Amino acid sequence: RRLVGPQRVLQLPLPADRGRLLLSNNWLPLSLGLITIALSIVAWSSVEALHQWTTALVLTFTMLAALALAAWWIVRPSSREMPVQMMLLGMLVLAFGIGIGVDFITAQHDIDRMNTVFKFYLNAWVFYSVVAGAGLWQLWATGSLRWRGAGKQRLAQATWCALLVLLVLSASIYPFYGTRARIADRFDASIGLTLDGSAFQQTAVYHDPGPGNRGEEQNARYALAADAEALEFIRQNIPGTAVFLEGSTDQYRWTPRVAIYTGNPVVVGWEWHQMQQRGSGGAEPARVRARIADVRRMYRTTNVSELMAMLKQYGIEYIYLGPSERLYFPASGLEKFEGMVGDVLDVVFTNGDVVVYKVSAVRGPPE
Repeated sequence: RRLVGPQRVLQLPLPADRGRLLLSNNWLPLSLGLITIALSIVAWSSVEALHQWTTALVLTFTMLAALALAAWWIVRPSSREMPVQMMLLGMLVLAFGIGIGVDFITAQHDIDRMNTVFKFYLNAWVFYSVVAGAGLWQLWATGSLRWRGAGKQRLAQATWCALLVLLVLSASIYPFYGTRARIADRFDASIGLTLDGSAFQQTAVYHDPGPGNRGEEQNARYALAADAEALEFIRQNIPGTAVFLEGSTDQYRWTPRVAIYTGNPVVVGWEWHQMQQRGSGGAEPARVRARIADVRRMYRTTNVSELMAMLKQYGIEYIYLGPSERLYFPASGLEKFEGMVGDVLDVVFTNGDVVVYKVSAVRGPPE
């Protein structure tokens, strides 16, 4: 039972001692976790003002439990696993801290807290994934997940394994139901698996809410096949990065399909993206809104001289006129384009529903 050396006496634990030590190691983290959960529930239910801070409170108490576990690991006898365990625990605490921080700190000019949460939580989830992968392996390698022992020891293992299984099942709900919902949310569910992100355009019929946001206009429903043909023509026959004029409609509509599906620059892209990428404060949003107003004016105006001045101002080389523009802008403003053919505009593509005009007049550089 004892090894006697010249400098020291090393006492090896008896089998019963080893069992009690292992049992205590299993119960202490579990007890800390249960106490943390109980404190969180009591604090949350007692003070109504804390309800809006539910996420921050849960993460705070969980982080405190992790810190308590780290302190316990530090004071206990050292082991070979200690550096790995402390590294994983440190990453976990940092991830919790990120989750807490975005509830109190928001980037200036953010839209609510959207981009602050997205950008910081990306880092937190990287930490979570590393800790989960390495931590699961660590638990298996040290025997914590192996079914052994008896009595209270087995009860502790069963409790721990049940919590782990519950966590895994909870995390699996979203990938299953979320993926199924996304697959079902398609224009044409009959299209099989494909890497062609524009395949739906050949058969889809889009019900555009229109300018009244009710979709009651006669031409509010239109097939996307005509646009698909025009967009393919642009990709194949118009080289370089020619500047296009296409309609700017309301948010979450079919436009700006030219910019999205050809990569060509347009006078103004999707409004919210333009706002977000330039900051929601300061002068930039005003410039974005000014461009949107100019795009709509170019489609609505019947004054050819006004249109030509704006085409030159933005360096526009092509004008796109499709079902979206016919729905959102008055016919009187759209008819002027046909009247300009042979003078300052040339028709380079038409299929009855979509017309692409080339501006042949002298143009200035885009702003």
